[in-house]
Amino acid sequence: MKTKLLWVLFIVAAIVFSGCDPTDVNTDFKNYWSSNSLVRLKLRGKVKSVQTGDRRIDFNEKGFMTSDSYTSDNYSNSTVYNYASDGKLMSKITTNVSNSVSSTNTTTFTYDTHGKYVINSTFHLHETGLTPNLRSMIGDNWRTDYVFQGNDLLVINTYDTEKDTLIVKYDGKYPVSSSTSWSFMKDMEFASNGMFSKYSEGFMGQGYRTTRIHTFEKDDEYLLLKSVREENLNDEDLTISVRTLSYNDTKDILTEIEDNYQQEYFDYLYDEKNNWTSRKYRYNNGPESEWTDPIVETRIITYWN
Repeated sequence: MKTKLLWVLFIVAAIVFSGCDPTDVNTDFKNYWSSNSLVRLKLRGKVKSVQTGDRRIDFNEKGFMTSDSYTSDNYSNSTVYNYASDGKLMSKITTNVSNSVSSTNTTTFTYDTHGKYVINSTFHLHETGLTPNLRSMIGDNWRTDYVFQGNDLLVINTYDTEKDTLIVKYDGKYPVSSSTSWSFMKDMEFASNGMFSKYSEGFMGQGYRTTRIHTFEKDDEYLLLKSVREENLNDEDLTISVRTLSYNDTKDILTEIEDNYQQEYFDYLYDEKNNWTSRKYRYNNGPESEWTDPIVETRIITYWN
């Protein structure tokens, strides 16, 4: 059984990074990658916190995520985010506690003034996103530096004493392609507000190549994944699968379909800000499979006065 889509991604780079200080926390941005965390999470109004099951996310009054925590019986994870006055993420501190054993990691961020949108990772890009003017990410025993040489972005990764460099090709402010011995990104297209329109990424090795082609809805407000076409080539054997998603009028997910797997969301309930507070979903694994009983999801949302 496939794991259902979560309303918030565990990869949070695309949620917390920003490059501006919006005057209205949800709407005043010229480029999607300069919007705040509320926009990335499709939350409307001056949201203060969201609680979903064992997970809680808090925001400041400018709409930036300040903490993200998860707690279960024998495990907890919490991350605190610190920002400059202009909304740039300056550091994050993550604490893990497992069976009473605690560990803490700190990452700091620095920025440049070149005006380009820097990739946060070299794969799963629609989840990790882009960051304006990012110069470096520095951890406890590692760092990543981003250095432009003409239209080439050098992504320099250092782990203790080991170092490797990846080159990402740029056209103007945006990336267009990159490749390593085992992965690639290509065919990147962007809307006028910086959102992805389409891009491909994949992995390769001896005798195989996997390509995932991502397409997105045309939208001025939110980044909405429309479909993912996956092409798996093993020697000369090609298999293709397509995952498609649809949304309702408030841009919340309605259906996710991939091959014989189907999942649908329904019975949405909304608060006065048009954020959903309850919904149901169910799924099946093909025409011969029964739909599961509806599963209820709820969110508790608080707002700044």
